Amino acid sequence: MSFKKDDKPTRKMQRLQGFDYNNSRYYFLTICVKDKRCILSTIQPGDVIQPASIRLSDIGNVVNSYIVSSDKIDGITILNYVIMPNHIHVLLQYIGNDGSSRAPTPTNAAIPHYVSTLKRLINRRIGENIWQRGYYDHTIRDENDYRSVWTYIDNNPAHWAEDKYYSTSILRRKK
Repeated sequence: MSFKKDDKPTRKMQRLQGFDYNNSRYYFLTICVKDKRCILSTIQPGDVIQPASIRLSDIGNVVNSYIVSSDKIDGITILNYVIMPNHIHVLLQYIGNDGSSRAPTPTNAAIPHYVSTLKRLINRRIGENIWQRGYYDHTIRDENDYRSVWTYIDNNPAHWAEDKYYSTSILRRKK
């Protein structure tokens, strides 16, 4: 954010100039756990022979079941995802017709609806709100972008210690 002479903040444009968001149908989402709590999984380090692996917690298994069942949501297809200790990454395809070039964010209404529904159902099932407010979304712009996101998701567990969301904070759930 920068300031003009009259001290009113100018907001950074969230949309790419010239990009047709109405025809974009692939999205990369990152949804984080509140306070970086590592409650979804643990990462088992890999080596030359065995790649890093993920061991889901009970909460992580709930998250996994809801991500997998997301394919039943009209127009949503989950293409790839990973459940890290304190966040999830989801690459999805949306086929629908409700996008608006005047929308306040670079996604159509289906993506915020998907995220809020996913969070709400998981929270209800486990009995507490585990999610950070908001989420990160990225509109896939071309085939190279798509491949890059896919590779990032696949390789994320192997690079957990260097991840920007990395934390060793394992806070207990509220009783």
